[in-house]
Amino acid sequence: MPGPSIAQIKEHVAERAIETGHPETLMHFLQELPGSMEAQQFYGLLIAGAAGITAHYLLKYLYGEPVFHRRFKRIVASWLLFVGSCAVLVGADTFTGQNGGFTGWFSVMVQGFTAGLGIDALANKGSKEIWTDEMRAARLAKDKAKS
Repeated sequence: MPGPSIAQIKEHVAERAIETGHPETLMHFLQELPGSMEAQQFYGLLIAGAAGITAHYLLKYLYGEPVFHRRFKRIVASWLLFVGSCAVLVGADTFTGQNGGFTGWFSVMVQGFTAGLGIDALANKGSKEIWTDEMRAARLAKDKAKS
């Protein structure tokens, strides 16, 4: 069941402030924020994105590449970039259709999964050696010796 939007929460907190005669505070707003529709979309993106990042780790493991080998900074960077992109997706009303309604959880999950997989793949591309002219010449000599 979808929750209220952030705008509806703001209205509710303002109405309650008028009824009680106490000013609206940030704490009143933050107490009701986790149940909002935007927060639920953000949580869905995080869950699906964590599955996408895990899928990328699994792919790297299956190809025999080191997964967590001296790449702590890249892992932290990919998670921070992913969380930021989730906030941007929700903040930009990506999941609001043309009629103003919610587009559905499938679109949230697909975008979260692909964002997590893609961001982690870019941040942790792997460590291929850059060939120098000497390495290339040695390889060519070795190949000529075989044939």
